This record gives sequence, structure tokens and C-alpha cells, in this order.
Amino acid sequence: MAAFVHILLTGTGHVWVDGFRFEEVDHSIPVTNLEPERELPNEPLNLAFEEL
Repeated sequence: MAAFVHILLTGTGHVWVDGFRFEEVDHSIPVTNLEPERELPNEPLNLAFEEL
């Protein structure tokens, strides 16, 4: 039996995880289509981590 943990953080806060793995699955596994609440930028931002 497999156990699944889902984490979704929106807004401010922290998420700490340990001991997870990625597994390839076939197309019979449904996906979650999460629509972003805001439009994503066209390029990476804050790459030097100067802003918190």
C-alpha cells in the first residue's frame, strides 16, 4: 500500500520536507491541473535571492 503526501503552500510561510522521491507513472494516473492565482513572469526573478 502506498502513502501519498501532498503539500500546497500559497502566500507566505515555509514548507520543510524530508525523504520524498519522484516516480514515473503511466497516463492512467490522473493529474491535478492547478491554475495559478496570478500570471507567472516570462523570465526568472530574484536569482540572487536578495529579496525574501
